[in-house]
Amino acid sequence: MIKLNEDVIEKALDVPRAVKYLAMEARRLMEPYVPMRTGALCGDADVYMDGDRGVVHYKRKYAAKWFYAAEFAFGKERHPLATAFWDRAMLAACRDELVGNLRKFMKGQK
Repeated sequence: MIKLNEDVIEKALDVPRAVKYLAMEARRLMEPYVPMRTGALCGDADVYMDGDRGVVHYKRKYAAKWFYAAEFAFGKERHPLATAFWDRAMLAACRDELVGNLRKFMKGQK
């Protein structure tokens, strides 16, 4: 789960919409970090709200195995940045872009 303790989220005019947008952006930005052989894992993810949380759910039955496989050497042919815990890798690399895109989205809501 990605947590952003940014005041920008609280200032949203439509918080659920902003949170879902944040989850959709996170999914987009995570893609280069998701292991890829055929594209099935990357292409089979849902973004939805669960209460007040935005969720990115990779639906393939092996998704959790790859997500937690920190000791595994992922093939880098299609996604050179592929890694376990791809949400953390994306956040470390793209936090500013993610927050900046959320700010732009929120400005468009006003």
